[in-house]
Order: sequence, then C-alpha cells, then structure tokens
Amino acid sequence: MLKDNFYKAESIEKKADRKYNRLIHLDIDHPIFGGHFPEMKVVPGVTMVQMVKETCEEILGQPLRMKESKMIKFLTMIRPEENASIDIELNFGNDAAPWEVSGQLSAGETVFFKIKGTFHAAS
Repeated sequence: MLKDNFYKAESIEKKADRKYNRLIHLDIDHPIFGGHFPEMKVVPGVTMVQMVKETCEEILGQPLRMKESKMIKFLTMIRPEENASIDIELNFGNDAAPWEVSGQLSAGETVFFKIKGTFHAAS
C-alpha cells in the first residue's frame, strides 16, 4: 500500500453520480525515487496504477483486483519537485462488480496519466 507512505491523501470528494476526485501529496524524499531516477526523480508508472486502485478500494470499501486494463497512457512524467500535489479523478461506469473505471492523474492543465480498467473484488 502506497497511501500514507509514498503519498498522503486528502478526503475523497464525490463530484457527481459515480465521479470522484482526490488530491494527493507525494513524499518527494521517499526512497523509491532513489532508484527511479536519483538525478531526475519521476513517479514510476506502476505507482500511478496503484494509486488509482487504492482510491477505488477506498471508494468501494473493499479490496480490489484489476482484471483488465483497456487503456493505460503515460502522457507526461510526474516530477515530484515540480508537481508534488496531484489530482486523481475517477469515473465509475457502473454501480456493481465488475466495476468499469476510467480515470486520470493531473495537476492544473497537465494530464500525466489516463486509465480505463475493470476491477473485481479481491477474494
């Protein structure tokens, strides 16, 4: 779990039916940046996917497993020295499992990452 370790998260805000936002704050001194890349820190792509998954789990109140990813796009590197605060925006396409989720990570007008995936309860 990355929450409260790699990043701190503010409360989840429900924007509309099945649409949610959350602001997170990256720990720019986290050891993960020592290996990815010490001279020019960037957020690893796998951590972006994990942050989306963890936010979905919190919204739904249960552990999840990603069954399928229809689209994952890494559009711009997240450099924590420049963008330590990131918006997570999620849209659930339905109310029951399997959950179809689309989302993005952004800061201001810059979109860093987009995802469309299907999540199931992890059992």
